[in-house]
Amino acid sequence: MGVYVAPRILLLLEADPPWRRLTSRNLDPFCTAVEGVSHFLFLLARYAEDRSVSQLELELQAEVDKFLLCSLMLERQKEWLARRLLSTTLFDRYRLLPGLDDEAAARYHLANRLALQFCRTLRRFAHPIDRPRFLREVRRFRNR
Repeated sequence: MGVYVAPRILLLLEADPPWRRLTSRNLDPFCTAVEGVSHFLFLLARYAEDRSVSQLELELQAEVDKFLLCSLMLERQKEWLARRLLSTTLFDRYRLLPGLDDEAAARYHLANRLALQFCRTLRRFAHPIDRPRFLREVRRFRNR
């Protein structure tokens, strides 16, 4: 079992590595890769705990993971303005792929709204001085 990341995504990330500088050019491919890894890790964790998982839970966790990783990368890169705009970029300016049925679209919209609510609470602990509290909240969310 493994994670498949399309070669096109890998080439884009290699050409413009987000770990050097996360920008609007590499945000989409980075988030695509993060989403796949998030789904994989969440499924493995739930399997190890002998717990079921819903499609909504998978999407919600992936939305939160994208926010967390992007936020921490932007902090490390000292991109404070981009970090402040991250929730707007990820949660307000997203687009769904065409052709989704109504049920899938509703699930993605709900996951997006729920993730936004949680990530707003995380911003209260975003300062490095609050890192222990930040990590406790993230772990609590993951173990829900």
